[in-house]
Amino acid sequence: MWIFLISAYILMGMSSIALLVTAYAGYTQDLLFGVNHPRIATVTILTLSFTETLVMYFFIATGKAYKSLIKDTEKETSFQLKMAQIKSPIYKHVSLTILLFGIVFILGGAADNNFSIGWLHGQLFLVSILYYFWALKIKNTAFQKQVELIGEMDKAISCTT
Repeated sequence: MWIFLISAYILMGMSSIALLVTAYAGYTQDLLFGVNHPRIATVTILTLSFTETLVMYFFIATGKAYKSLIKDTEKETSFQLKMAQIKSPIYKHVSLTILLFGIVFILGGAADNNFSIGWLHGQLFLVSILYYFWALKIKNTAFQKQVELIGEMDKAISCTT
């Protein structure tokens, strides 16, 4: 669990930096280390998609792993309810983040090839990055609550054995 959690935080940091670098490269149209904006954006969207998938997987995996362990405890229903309350907002925000940046990436490719209006791509990127940082706060809170809940479940499991 801790490896997933640490990996998720490292990847969220890398994704945040990659998004800011992509924004800078797109705004200035400068080459960064000899790499143009579309290539930076490609690496960024791949990193972001992988990160968001890992975050979602963390909540799915911990929920599934603990579901069988808490089956015989007296607080089984309470734990499952708390876990569902923690997970439900995460799925919406992770999915919307991937969707928004997927649209931004496609619009960026269209704008780069003169098939779309460039300012639309830029405005949607701005909205998406603001949403991303807001969703990061929500994910951080959910990670904290999940770790606290796992601690409670560990105590309940150790009391029954």
